[in-house]
Amino acid sequence: MRFKITTAAALLFLFLPSCQSGKEAARPPVRLDPEVKRLAEEVLAPLEEPVTIRIFRGGPGETSGEEAQALVDLVAGVSPMVSVEKLDILSDPGAKDLGVPHGPVIEMKGKAPGTLRYYGFPERKEIRPFFEGILSASAYPAKLAPRVETYLVGLDEEVWIRIFTTPD
Repeated sequence: MRFKITTAAALLFLFLPSCQSGKEAARPPVRLDPEVKRLAEEVLAPLEEPVTIRIFRGGPGETSGEEAQALVDLVAGVSPMVSVEKLDILSDPGAKDLGVPHGPVIEMKGKAPGTLRYYGFPERKEIRPFFEGILSASAYPAKLAPRVETYLVGLDEEVWIRIFTTPD
């Protein structure tokens, strides 16, 4: 009988600390790899037109929101041509157009027509294309294969392009 009480007491001891407070323990600040900053500086160096990044955060089920926030803050620190607006996905009226219940969602808007959106947190092989998206939003000419460029110029209607990536 004494063994059962000790086991129950041990389980209770392990379980109670996670239930005692509605507050989460403070998380350490997000630290991005120095290579990410170097890559941002390299890719965004030719940026000449302003770009506004709007980051929508919050909502039930958000993952990697702190990391996404750190990334857009890093970008704004790397280039004076980039400004950042921080918005709550649950309370901002424009968030309904995003079509998702939680963030992070990163919008990039500049001189180029349209708005680029990134759903989630770009990591690993997604980082360079993310930075190139910021450059594209500024109307910096993209480096496309001649065949692709000819095809795109031939389009006579607006299109909505969605690109899905998978982790490596």
